[in-house]
Amino acid sequence: HLHQFPYSVLVVGGGSTGVEMAAEIKTEYPDKKVVLIHSRIGLADPELLPSVRQQAKEVLLEKGVELRLGQKVVSLSELQLNVTQRNMEVATERGETLTTDLIVCCTGLKVNSAAYASTDSLTDSGALKVNQHLQIQGFSNIFAVGDCADVKEPKMAYHAGLHAAVAVSNITNGLRGKELTSYHTGNITMLLAMGRNDGVGQFNGLKLPRSVVALGKSRDLLLWKSWREMKQTQP
Repeated sequence: HLHQFPYSVLVVGGGSTGVEMAAEIKTEYPDKKVVLIHSRIGLADPELLPSVRQQAKEVLLEKGVELRLGQKVVSLSELQLNVTQRNMEVATERGETLTTDLIVCCTGLKVNSAAYASTDSLTDSGALKVNQHLQIQGFSNIFAVGDCADVKEPKMAYHAGLHAAVAVSNITNGLRGKELTSYHTGNITMLLAMGRNDGVGQFNGLKLPRSVVALGKSRDLLLWKSWREMKQTQP
């Protein structure tokens, strides 16, 4: 439905997801007006290199995405999200009014803690407090991996996989009475696909050329990797 309608799209939230979303829409539908509003001045994840975050901003501007940085949307929860509706008015805390036909929310997700809400090991975001072995605070036989683990790093499937390996190792080591393995984030690796023809990112803390990211991730979003890990053949 994006092809014919709407004429304009507002992406709320300029973290890595919002940056990728705005670039993707503008790449596939260059005739659409795309505006990205972000509460902070810096785009993408704060853990990324400043040069990579600046490059993400440059790519968006090159593609024609309008940026409204350092601004917040008023009463976001009351707006119609992900629904096409002509000329919706969106107010910012600065008193400005934006008009858009579609609002895409990329402000981040709160962890679904319903399965363990009764525990005392929760953070305000709903994540579980863990030690360096990924054991939940107050437990030696329960581990947390992925977004529900309170580890200070970008929330990515890649990191969840690393968590899982450590947790599995520690379950085995614990049963055998061996020393437990510690999890350390180390240098951040992250690739942002900014449309099928561009991207920014870093590998082990070093900035990558845009062409390398586009070739490595943007064209197929690393789907081949998921098929291989699941030991399946892509149709």
